[in-house]
Amino acid sequence: MARTPRTPRTQEQRKAETRQRLLTAAAFMFARDGYDAVTVDQIGEAAERTSGSVYAHFGNKQGVLLALLEGFQDDLAAVIQAEFVTREDLAGRLLGLWRNVADHPDPDGGSWFFLEIELWLQAARDTDLSGPLRDRYRVIHALMREEFRSWVREFALEPPIEVDALPQAVMAALMGLQMQRTADESAVSEAVALSVLLALFGAGLDIVNRLPKE
Repeated sequence: MARTPRTPRTQEQRKAETRQRLLTAAAFMFARDGYDAVTVDQIGEAAERTSGSVYAHFGNKQGVLLALLEGFQDDLAAVIQAEFVTREDLAGRLLGLWRNVADHPDPDGGSWFFLEIELWLQAARDTDLSGPLRDRYRVIHALMREEFRSWVREFALEPPIEVDALPQAVMAALMGLQMQRTADESAVSEAVALSVLLALFGAGLDIVNRLPKE
């Protein structure tokens, strides 16, 4: 039987593939080695492309980091929306958020968290990056704020802090808990994480006692 000939890829498809290969390689290397230790040449080599392709797609190494920021914002927004839509109870929604942080579906085994920390460090040192990072979190906070307002009404909650401050508090709790868990996986159980998140909403902790023992 004659094989069906493959449809040649278009120039735009080849460009998109190269761009994604560069981003994937850069994300892994930034997380593993740190942004400052990685060169444009190394990114190109890891992606099996030339350093010229990095400059062509992103302008420079900082452009790669900014592109990763933009992609992470979109991914995080999608995850948050999915958890909010598919889970009916408060504990389930909060557990969904925590599990996406603690057991992120990352093919590189959790390198996303190290990259997240690297992004923060670079933004703190470089004013050109602080603006985009700030804008990224403003988008995420706005999404969470609207949902959290509806949760407070839906479950008749009385949070110990202002409702509009909950997104920042929840994000800080999630990242802080994961930082400790990264250093010592046994330090933060699912029950502990859920207790912290429920407390931010002023919710009862009885659900925690019904969780399976780890």
